[in-house]
Amino acid sequence: MSALYAILDFSGTMAVVDEKRALQRCSRATGLEMEALMELTVRPDPTKFDQATMAACENIIIDEIRQARPIIGVKKAIRALKQRNYTIVISSNGSAEAIDRWLLENRLSQYLYLVFGREDGSKDKHFEQLARIEEIDHWLYVADSPKDFLPLEKWTGVTQVAVSARPGDIYPGRVKVFDGPFSAEIVHLVAIGG
Repeated sequence: MSALYAILDFSGTMAVVDEKRALQRCSRATGLEMEALMELTVRPDPTKFDQATMAACENIIIDEIRQARPIIGVKKAIRALKQRNYTIVISSNGSAEAIDRWLLENRLSQYLYLVFGREDGSKDKHFEQLARIEEIDHWLYVADSPKDFLPLEKWTGVTQVAVSARPGDIYPGRVKVFDGPFSAEIVHLVAIGG
């Protein structure tokens, strides 16, 4: 049997995380402007930001993940992937520990193989790490934001799927775009054996 891997983004694909509220809370707590906060939340660099600032934002992000609601239909989508023998991995800019807790609380942890968070590096690094530890025959990547697909430029042979696409969003040409949330129906359309 071939090794099938589904790599899922967390926010917007699996859970409704209020990223705007998280950034506003971080801004109030640290006094940083949005551009600096975007950098801090995606790639926290201790040479640019002090520990107290990074800790304040990390705690807010963890709290927002804890409060996130599952996307309607995501449990069925994950079960559909498992029925097709996909190993499921999360690749996120959020805290892996907070996502692990969220998965446990939402009874989804038993379906997941690995959770990569921002402490594990960028999304590109997540793919590199996974490729080093596993022999993968087919990759399926599901995310919601056009920026989520940028790190995959160098990765060939990855089926890329955008969910919950908003009008006006522009995705790279090889991305299959759906305006609805991640669902079993989308899995049936894009997964091997679907």
